[in-house]
Amino acid sequence: IICYAHIRKKLKLSGTSKQLAASWEKDAKTALNLKRKKSCKTKVDKGKDWLNCLGMKMVWIPGEGNSDYKETGRRYTKHRSEGFWVSATEVTQSQWKKIMGANPLNPWGDVCSWFGATDSLAVETYFPNDKARVGSSKPIVDVPWHDCLEFCRRLSRIEGVNYTIPTELEWVRALGCKGDYGESINSYAWNKENAKNIMDVGLKRPNKYGIFDLLGNSAEYCLDFWQPKFGVNSISRKWHQGYMDDDMLLEFVCVRGGSVKDELDSVALDKRQRCNIGGNEFAGFRIVAHK
Repeated sequence: IICYAHIRKKLKLSGTSKQLAASWEKDAKTALNLKRKKSCKTKVDKGKDWLNCLGMKMVWIPGEGNSDYKETGRRYTKHRSEGFWVSATEVTQSQWKKIMGANPLNPWGDVCSWFGATDSLAVETYFPNDKARVGSSKPIVDVPWHDCLEFCRRLSRIEGVNYTIPTELEWVRALGCKGDYGESINSYAWNKENAKNIMDVGLKRPNKYGIFDLLGNSAEYCLDFWQPKFGVNSISRKWHQGYMDDDMLLEFVCVRGGSVKDELDSVALDKRQRCNIGGNEFAGFRIVAHK
Protein backbone atom coordinates (compact mmCIF):
# COMPACT_ATOMS: atom_id res chain seq x y z
CA ILE A 1 0.00 0.00 0.00
CA ILE A 2 2.87 2.35 0.83
CA CYS A 3 4.37 1.47 -2.55
CA TYR A 4 1.19 2.48 -4.40
CA ALA A 5 0.96 5.76 -2.49
CA HIS A 6 4.65 6.45 -3.10
CA ILE A 7 4.33 5.89 -6.87
CA ARG A 8 1.21 8.00 -7.05
CA LYS A 9 3.00 10.84 -5.26
CA LYS A 10 6.16 10.57 -7.35
CA LEU A 11 4.30 10.62 -10.65
CA LYS A 12 2.03 13.46 -9.44
CA LEU A 13 -0.95 11.78 -11.00
CA SER A 14 -4.15 13.74 -11.56
CA GLY A 15 -7.62 13.27 -13.04
CA THR A 16 -8.30 9.82 -14.48
CA SER A 17 -4.78 8.54 -13.68
CA LYS A 18 -5.22 9.46 -10.04
CA GLN A 19 -8.51 7.60 -9.93
CA LEU A 20 -6.86 4.52 -11.41
CA ALA A 21 -4.08 4.66 -8.84
CA ALA A 22 -6.64 5.01 -6.04
CA SER A 23 -8.51 2.00 -7.42
CA TRP A 24 -5.40 -0.17 -7.34
CA GLU A 25 -4.56 1.03 -3.83
CA LYS A 26 -8.05 -0.06 -2.77
CA ASP A 27 -7.48 -3.49 -4.36
CA ALA A 28 -4.23 -3.83 -2.41
CA LYS A 29 -6.01 -3.00 0.85
CA THR A 30 -8.71 -5.59 0.05
CA ALA A 31 -6.05 -8.27 -0.49
CA LEU A 32 -4.33 -7.29 2.75
CA ASN A 33 -7.61 -7.43 4.67
CA LEU A 34 -8.27 -10.90 3.29
CA LYS A 35 -4.97 -12.09 4.76
CA ARG A 36 -5.67 -10.40 8.12
CA LYS A 37 -9.34 -11.33 8.37
CA LYS A 38 -9.77 -13.61 11.38
CA SER A 39 -13.42 -14.36 10.55
CA CYS A 40 -12.33 -16.04 7.29
CA LYS A 41 -11.90 -19.34 9.12
CA THR A 42 -13.85 -21.97 7.22
CA LYS A 43 -15.95 -24.66 8.85
CA VAL A 44 -16.00 -27.91 6.89
CA ASP A 45 -17.93 -31.15 7.35
CA LYS A 46 -16.79 -34.49 6.03
CA GLY A 47 -18.84 -35.75 3.14
CA LYS A 48 -20.02 -32.29 2.06
CA ASP A 49 -18.79 -29.92 -0.65
CA TRP A 50 -18.07 -26.29 0.29
CA LEU A 51 -16.72 -22.99 -1.03
CA ASN A 52 -13.57 -21.42 0.37
CA CYS A 53 -12.85 -17.70 0.69
CA LEU A 54 -11.49 -17.56 -2.88
CA GLY A 55 -14.71 -18.96 -4.29
CA MET A 56 -13.14 -22.36 -5.02
CA LYS A 57 -15.56 -25.25 -4.80
CA MET A 58 -13.99 -28.04 -2.75
CA VAL A 59 -15.39 -31.43 -3.77
CA TRP A 60 -15.50 -34.37 -1.36
CA ILE A 61 -13.72 -37.56 -2.45
CA PRO A 62 -14.80 -40.47 -0.22
CA GLY A 63 -12.28 -42.67 1.58
CA GLU A 64 -11.39 -46.14 0.37
CA GLY A 65 -10.27 -49.35 2.03
CA ASN A 66 -7.66 -51.81 0.81
CA SER A 67 -8.39 -52.71 -2.79
CA ASP A 68 -6.75 -53.24 -6.16
CA TYR A 69 -6.28 -50.57 -8.79
CA LYS A 70 -5.66 -51.45 -12.44
CA GLU A 71 -3.71 -49.16 -14.72
CA THR A 72 -2.89 -50.25 -18.29
CA GLY A 73 -3.01 -53.91 -17.39
CA ARG A 74 -0.78 -53.58 -14.34
CA ARG A 75 -2.09 -54.03 -10.81
CA TYR A 76 -1.22 -51.88 -7.84
CA THR A 77 -2.49 -51.97 -4.27
CA LYS A 78 -4.22 -48.91 -2.84
CA HIS A 79 -3.46 -47.78 0.67
CA ARG A 80 -6.32 -47.57 3.13
CA SER A 81 -7.12 -43.87 3.18
CA GLU A 82 -9.49 -41.27 4.52
CA GLY A 83 -11.63 -39.04 2.38
CA PHE A 84 -10.45 -35.59 1.34
CA TRP A 85 -11.56 -32.53 -0.63
CA VAL A 86 -10.16 -31.45 -3.99
CA SER A 87 -10.77 -28.18 -5.83
CA ALA A 88 -13.28 -28.52 -8.67
CA THR A 89 -10.99 -26.49 -10.95
CA GLU A 90 -7.31 -25.69 -11.23
CA VAL A 91 -6.09 -22.62 -9.36
CA THR A 92 -6.75 -19.62 -11.60
CA GLN A 93 -4.59 -16.57 -12.18
CA SER A 94 -7.00 -14.29 -10.29
CA GLN A 95 -7.01 -16.64 -7.27
CA TRP A 96 -3.22 -16.83 -7.34
CA LYS A 97 -2.96 -13.04 -7.42
CA LYS A 98 -5.25 -12.62 -4.40
CA ILE A 99 -2.99 -14.80 -2.26
CA MET A 100 0.48 -14.22 -3.75
CA GLY A 101 0.06 -10.54 -4.69
CA ALA A 102 0.86 -10.63 -8.42
CA ASN A 103 0.34 -12.62 -11.59
CA PRO A 104 3.79 -13.80 -12.77
CA LEU A 105 2.45 -14.29 -16.30
CA ASN A 106 1.66 -10.58 -16.50
CA PRO A 107 4.03 -8.70 -14.15
CA TRP A 108 3.58 -5.38 -15.97
CA GLY A 109 -0.21 -5.52 -15.93
CA ASP A 110 -0.68 -3.49 -12.75
CA VAL A 111 1.94 -0.91 -13.64
CA CYS A 112 0.46 -0.28 -17.09
CA SER A 113 -3.04 -0.07 -15.61
CA TRP A 114 -2.01 3.02 -13.66
CA PHE A 115 -1.60 4.75 -17.02
CA GLY A 116 -4.88 3.48 -18.44
CA ALA A 117 -3.42 0.52 -20.38
CA THR A 118 -5.14 -2.86 -20.32
CA ASP A 119 -3.57 -6.11 -19.13
CA SER A 120 -3.62 -7.53 -22.65
CA LEU A 121 -1.77 -4.48 -23.96
CA ALA A 122 0.83 -4.84 -21.21
CA VAL A 123 1.44 -8.46 -22.09
CA GLU A 124 1.54 -7.79 -25.83
CA THR A 125 4.10 -5.03 -25.33
CA TYR A 126 6.47 -6.65 -22.85
CA PHE A 127 5.77 -10.38 -23.01
CA PRO A 128 4.27 -11.22 -26.43
CA ASN A 129 4.70 -14.99 -25.98
CA ASP A 130 2.56 -14.95 -22.83
CA LYS A 131 -0.45 -13.12 -24.27
CA ALA A 132 -2.45 -16.27 -25.07
CA ARG A 133 -1.89 -17.67 -21.59
CA VAL A 134 -3.02 -14.63 -19.60
CA GLY A 135 -6.56 -14.42 -18.25
CA SER A 136 -8.15 -14.16 -14.82
CA SER A 137 -10.10 -17.40 -15.32
CA LYS A 138 -7.24 -19.33 -16.89
CA PRO A 139 -5.13 -21.66 -14.74
CA ILE A 140 -1.93 -20.25 -13.30
CA VAL A 141 0.97 -21.98 -15.04
CA ASP A 142 4.75 -21.71 -15.27
CA VAL A 143 5.21 -21.17 -11.53
CA PRO A 144 7.73 -23.14 -9.43
CA TRP A 145 6.44 -26.14 -7.53
CA HIS A 146 7.71 -24.64 -4.25
CA ASP A 147 5.66 -21.47 -4.86
CA CYS A 148 2.55 -23.63 -5.27
CA LEU A 149 3.23 -25.12 -1.85
CA GLU A 150 3.66 -21.59 -0.49
CA PHE A 151 0.26 -20.66 -1.96
CA CYS A 152 -1.24 -23.59 -0.03
CA ARG A 153 0.51 -22.57 3.20
CA ARG A 154 -0.77 -18.99 2.95
CA LEU A 155 -4.32 -20.07 2.17
CA SER A 156 -4.16 -22.54 5.07
CA ARG A 157 -3.24 -19.75 7.48
CA ILE A 158 -6.09 -17.58 6.23
CA GLU A 159 -8.81 -20.22 6.51
CA GLY A 160 -7.52 -22.60 9.17
CA VAL A 161 -7.85 -25.50 6.72
CA ASN A 162 -5.02 -27.89 5.85
CA TYR A 163 -4.45 -27.21 2.14
CA THR A 164 -1.74 -28.76 -0.01
CA ILE A 165 -1.06 -30.19 -3.49
CA PRO A 166 -2.55 -33.66 -4.07
CA THR A 167 -0.31 -36.69 -3.93
CA GLU A 168 -0.32 -38.73 -7.11
CA LEU A 169 -2.54 -41.33 -5.46
CA GLU A 170 -5.03 -38.64 -4.40
CA TRP A 171 -5.02 -37.23 -7.93
CA VAL A 172 -5.80 -40.67 -9.37
CA ARG A 173 -8.63 -41.19 -6.87
CA ALA A 174 -10.16 -37.84 -7.88
CA LEU A 175 -9.85 -38.82 -11.55
CA GLY A 176 -11.95 -41.99 -11.32
CA CYS A 177 -11.73 -44.88 -13.75
CA LYS A 178 -11.67 -45.03 -17.55
CA GLY A 179 -15.28 -46.18 -17.80
CA ASP A 180 -16.43 -42.87 -16.27
CA TYR A 181 -15.28 -40.90 -19.33
CA GLY A 182 -17.11 -42.62 -22.17
CA GLU A 183 -15.64 -43.01 -25.62
CA SER A 184 -14.34 -39.47 -26.23
CA ILE A 185 -11.84 -37.75 -23.97
CA ASN A 186 -12.27 -34.59 -26.11
CA SER A 187 -15.50 -33.74 -24.31
CA TYR A 188 -13.60 -33.66 -21.00
CA ALA A 189 -10.16 -32.38 -21.97
CA TRP A 190 -8.51 -29.52 -23.86
CA ASN A 191 -5.62 -30.93 -25.89
CA LYS A 192 -3.63 -30.29 -29.04
CA GLU A 193 -6.56 -31.36 -31.22
CA ASN A 194 -9.12 -28.88 -29.89
CA ALA A 195 -7.16 -25.97 -28.37
CA LYS A 196 -4.19 -23.83 -29.34
CA ASN A 197 -3.37 -22.58 -25.86
CA ILE A 198 -4.46 -22.58 -22.22
CA MET A 199 -8.23 -22.16 -21.86
CA ASP A 200 -10.49 -20.86 -19.07
CA VAL A 201 -11.20 -23.44 -16.40
CA GLY A 202 -14.51 -25.27 -16.14
CA LEU A 203 -15.58 -25.15 -19.80
CA LYS A 204 -15.42 -28.89 -20.48
CA ARG A 205 -17.58 -31.62 -18.94
CA PRO A 206 -16.83 -32.52 -15.30
CA ASN A 207 -16.16 -36.08 -14.16
CA LYS A 208 -18.51 -38.07 -11.94
CA TYR A 209 -17.44 -36.12 -8.84
CA GLY A 210 -18.00 -32.73 -10.50
CA ILE A 211 -14.30 -31.98 -11.08
CA PHE A 212 -13.21 -30.13 -14.22
CA ASP A 213 -10.05 -30.28 -16.34
CA LEU A 214 -8.28 -33.13 -14.60
CA LEU A 215 -7.34 -34.17 -18.10
CA GLY A 216 -5.88 -31.59 -20.47
CA ASN A 217 -5.70 -27.78 -20.34
CA SER A 218 -2.73 -27.53 -17.96
CA ALA A 219 -0.79 -30.49 -16.60
CA GLU A 220 -1.01 -30.66 -12.80
CA TYR A 221 1.70 -30.87 -10.17
CA CYS A 222 1.58 -33.72 -7.67
CA LEU A 223 3.14 -33.62 -4.23
CA ASP A 224 5.32 -36.62 -5.09
CA PHE A 225 8.79 -36.34 -6.49
CA TRP A 226 9.22 -38.19 -9.77
CA GLN A 227 9.79 -41.93 -9.80
CA PRO A 228 9.46 -44.31 -12.77
CA LYS A 229 6.57 -46.38 -11.40
CA PHE A 230 3.33 -45.42 -9.74
CA GLY A 231 2.14 -47.66 -6.92
CA VAL A 232 2.66 -48.62 -3.30
CA ASN A 233 6.15 -47.13 -3.26
CA SER A 234 4.85 -43.60 -3.81
CA ILE A 235 6.58 -41.17 -1.48
CA SER A 236 4.51 -40.68 1.65
CA ARG A 237 3.16 -37.26 2.61
CA LYS A 238 5.00 -37.46 5.96
CA TRP A 239 8.35 -38.13 4.28
CA HIS A 240 7.70 -35.48 1.63
CA GLN A 241 6.97 -32.72 4.12
CA GLY A 242 10.23 -33.44 5.89
CA TYR A 243 12.51 -33.55 2.88
CA MET A 244 13.78 -30.00 3.38
CA ASP A 245 14.96 -30.87 6.90
CA ASP A 246 17.14 -33.59 5.39
CA ASP A 247 18.61 -31.11 2.89
CA MET A 248 17.55 -33.32 -0.02
CA LEU A 249 17.58 -31.67 -3.43
CA LEU A 250 15.36 -33.51 -5.90
CA GLU A 251 14.96 -32.00 -9.33
CA PHE A 252 11.74 -33.46 -10.76
CA VAL A 253 8.17 -33.88 -9.55
CA CYS A 254 5.33 -35.89 -11.02
CA VAL A 255 2.68 -34.18 -13.16
CA ARG A 256 -0.54 -35.79 -14.34
CA GLY A 257 -3.33 -35.11 -16.81
CA GLY A 258 -1.44 -33.75 -19.80
CA SER A 259 -1.99 -30.30 -21.30
CA VAL A 260 -3.04 -28.45 -24.44
CA LYS A 261 0.40 -29.03 -25.94
CA ASP A 262 -0.10 -32.83 -25.83
CA GLU A 263 -1.62 -35.13 -28.42
CA LEU A 264 -4.83 -36.89 -27.44
CA ASP A 265 -3.06 -40.15 -26.60
CA SER A 266 -0.90 -38.27 -24.08
CA VAL A 267 -3.98 -36.81 -22.37
CA ALA A 268 -4.92 -40.16 -20.89
CA LEU A 269 -5.89 -41.47 -17.48
CA ASP A 270 -2.71 -43.52 -17.11
CA LYS A 271 -0.27 -41.00 -18.61
CA ARG A 272 2.51 -39.97 -16.23
CA GLN A 273 5.07 -37.23 -16.86
CA ARG A 274 7.82 -35.53 -14.93
CA CYS A 275 8.43 -31.80 -14.58
CA ASN A 276 11.30 -29.73 -13.24
CA ILE A 277 10.47 -28.17 -9.88
CA GLY A 278 11.33 -24.77 -11.38
CA GLY A 279 8.14 -24.87 -13.45
CA ASN A 280 6.86 -25.54 -16.94
CA GLU A 281 4.93 -23.24 -19.28
CA PHE A 282 1.98 -25.67 -19.35
CA ALA A 283 2.08 -26.97 -15.75
CA GLY A 284 -0.37 -25.70 -13.13
CA PHE A 285 -1.97 -27.19 -10.03
CA ARG A 286 -5.12 -27.72 -7.99
CA ILE A 287 -5.41 -28.04 -4.23
CA VAL A 288 -6.67 -30.62 -1.77
CA ALA A 289 -7.84 -30.16 1.80
CA HIS A 290 -7.76 -32.53 4.76
CA LYS A 291 -9.78 -32.38 7.94
